[in-house]
Amino acid sequence: MTRPLHRMLTVGHWLLVLAWLSCVHPNLVNITVDDYYRDPLTNTSWVTYTPPASWKLSLGTPCDNCTARPDASYVYYLTWHEGVYDADSASDMYASLNFEGVAVYVYCIIPRSTSAPDGNVDMRFILDGQEVGSYSRPPNGTDTYEYNVPVYVNKSLSAGNHVIELHNGKVGGNQSTVLLDYITYTRDTAVEPVPSNFTEPIWPPGSGGLSPQSRSAKNANIIPIAIGCSVGFISLVIITAIVWPRLSSLLKRRRRLPPSAQYLQSVGGDGDRGESGWAAGAPATTGAAAVSTSGLVERTSSTSESGAPQAGPGPSTLAARNAGAIGVEEVAR
Repeated sequence: MTRPLHRMLTVGHWLLVLAWLSCVHPNLVNITVDDYYRDPLTNTSWVTYTPPASWKLSLGTPCDNCTARPDASYVYYLTWHEGVYDADSASDMYASLNFEGVAVYVYCIIPRSTSAPDGNVDMRFILDGQEVGSYSRPPNGTDTYEYNVPVYVNKSLSAGNHVIELHNGKVGGNQSTVLLDYITYTRDTAVEPVPSNFTEPIWPPGSGGLSPQSRSAKNANIIPIAIGCSVGFISLVIITAIVWPRLSSLLKRRRRLPPSAQYLQSVGGDGDRGESGWAAGAPATTGAAAVSTSGLVERTSSTSESGAPQAGPGPSTLAARNAGAIGVEEVAR
């Protein structure tokens, strides 16, 4: 096989492999669930708050009885939930979300002030009934907020349904303020994308139909598996259209090429077997041979004088015809 032909076949092989991988590799997609609106993928789940009266919702602007005053333009979908755990409280307060996926990320706004609000942050995280982590951060005394802070990250979940809970404060502990912004989870299956722009958000039941400013949803980065397969297939078609004419030309050329000069020089006049294989003229046989009307040799015996099986005739050459005992017309290949 010539080197250009080998190179093109190798390139074609890897293109097929890449196209196959683009279709079979799991398509990981991130789904972002706002603290207030429904899951944009399932439309059936949302973040729930326990006890409901302990959590305060802000839509676009801080609620009237909220102590935290973050800049809404830095907040996902202009909404957040504020929960303040009282050190004297004997009850637990938490936010939870049901989801199906292989990873989960919880994002909060972190207040840094020491008062109004008290910026002390003390959270615990429970996944499927098991405590899996915590996040604590004391205030630094500045009247600022930090946005899009990942307070809990888990990238090694088994595929399936899970429940993540954010618990604010510890029984008998210090006061703690939580400003929940959004939760993102990762799926490993192809899903249909929701529209990237919509005018009416999807509210949880019992929300009263409050309508904040409509905006483009910075929603989940949902990339259907069909996109990967389509790109791989189109790339393969384009490369094939470029490579195939040259590949076909090389294959036809190889069929038309005459024996090389080196091959002809290796053929001896006596028709014996050379180092490169059987010579052009076949060794003489003990049986009679006759020439048919078509110019092809009809053999009546297929064994040589030594009794070994007779090899088939090789390419005819002038030297073989002059030295051989059989006069055979050269057969055009």
